[in-house]
Amino acid sequence: MTPSLEAPNQPYVSVKTDELDVEVGKVVNGMAHGFLFERVDPPRKTPARPGEEIKAQYAISNALGRKVITCRLVTLTRGGTENKKVMCRVGGGWLELQMYILNRQAGMS
Repeated sequence: MTPSLEAPNQPYVSVKTDELDVEVGKVVNGMAHGFLFERVDPPRKTPARPGEEIKAQYAISNALGRKVITCRLVTLTRGGTENKKVMCRVGGGWLELQMYILNRQAGMS
């Protein structure tokens, strides 16, 4: 059985006070996949201080199993414009969450 390419039955509902969780929700709900996403760590209750690393663990499940990954929020500033990316730990490096989901659908991770 291969993972479904259809959207999950339930959209991911992020905690609005947690910046990482909001960005994870945007990525997860912005693409079609057959996974269920759950946050493992408790959500942040206060905003992060400037320069503070924002990271948490998430579980990704489908009919074949469940995998827990660590995600962090990276903010890039170019030309005065902030661009936020959710990165997830894969092996010894980091990969954008969107690419991780696509690779996992293809059975590569």
